[in-house]
Amino acid sequence: MSDYLDTSAKFSGDGKYRWLLWRAENQDHVTQAGMIICAWGAHGAHLGQDETVLGWLGNRKRHALGLTKERMPRHPLYLPSNSIPFAYDGAA
Repeated sequence: MSDYLDTSAKFSGDGKYRWLLWRAENQDHVTQAGMIICAWGAHGAHLGQDETVLGWLGNRKRHALGLTKERMPRHPLYLPSNSIPFAYDGAA
């Protein structure tokens, strides 16, 4: 587990994180989305990354395809292909 957390900490500071932030600040892709599906999985709360993304989304409607036992939106890799989106309020 600690190896994953170390990797996650490094990921949050690289170019991918800055790209996500830039995309969130330039909201046209979010406002044009037909549906926003959150899907970061069980470790999304590491370093508060889940709250950061939810903050970027503001009050826009969010959906998930499933929840972990910690009420994080499940990653689609671990879900059946016929999963149906439902409203996700972001509350853990």
